[in-house]
Amino acid sequence: MEIASFGQFINWTQDCHARSKLTLFRGQPVKGNLLPSIARQNPKYDSTQLERTMLDQFRLRGVSMLPSVGTNQLELLVVAQHFGLKTRLLDWTSNPLVALYFACNESASADSYVYALASETLVARDAYEKDPFSTPRTRVFQPPMNNPRIIAQHGWFTLHRFS
Repeated sequence: MEIASFGQFINWTQDCHARSKLTLFRGQPVKGNLLPSIARQNPKYDSTQLERTMLDQFRLRGVSMLPSVGTNQLELLVVAQHFGLKTRLLDWTSNPLVALYFACNESASADSYVYALASETLVARDAYEKDPFSTPRTRVFQPPMNNPRIIAQHGWFTLHRFS
């Protein structure tokens, strides 16, 4: 759907919220490619062992530089994601205006894209109790609100499985 004005965008987001109990948004300056950063270059490559190794090194080397690196692997993935490590997480927000900012912040003259995800059936309420590398399907989870960036961005994530 093409949206040509801010008013249309607000109406669209209200429609999204009316159709779903939990709508998440993702804004980006490019069309499509809703893959986590670890899978963008080669979606068929099984990166699980590489991710586990990077996460172990992040925990070992980053612990002295960070106030908190999390108590389990999923929390550590969230921290690693926000420090630029390529992970199987994809950032989303519950605030459509945050998504619009990320869609438009690189160029005001080019097309921008905001995606909506009706996610109430994808929420993993037990995400922190399970191995994030063994998820059978893509799931949605809300991270702990212990990071200023996550708080400001109304952060949520999709946790992608390798497939």
